[in-house]
Amino acid sequence: MKEIKFYSEPLEMEYTRSPGKLLGEFFVKLRDEGVVAGVRCSNCSYVFVPPQQFCPECSSKMINFVNMPSVGTVASFTVVRKDSPFAQWKAPFAFVAVKYDGANSLFWHRLKDIEGIKVGDKVQPVFKKEEDRQGSILDIEYFEKV
Repeated sequence: MKEIKFYSEPLEMEYTRSPGKLLGEFFVKLRDEGVVAGVRCSNCSYVFVPPQQFCPECSSKMINFVNMPSVGTVASFTVVRKDSPFAQWKAPFAFVAVKYDGANSLFWHRLKDIEGIKVGDKVQPVFKKEEDRQGSILDIEYFEKV
């Protein structure tokens, strides 16, 4: 029988997680093209942003990428007014649910300037400089009002 080891100190472990084909392509488009993309179902035309493998409406495999417009609409938001040790940003800021024309889902991200924010406002992503992008959702620094 193998010995069971107990550790009283924290252990740090590095790991890599593959995003898969669809999210991988989504992150490549963010990094290389500076665009937000979704996938359209070839069966019912449902568009999901960010991409997911199967259509939530008809369960068909989703493989057809479509680029979203550069501007979306605030469908919902929540304002963060207190700093948190878990947040990467200083308060105040907001998380916004962005509805892109042609998409059936909402895309959540951070809105930097919360002054006068309301549902229906037009917003656009602000990307990091091309040389600083790493193929991550954080290649979008934040959204700003148009």
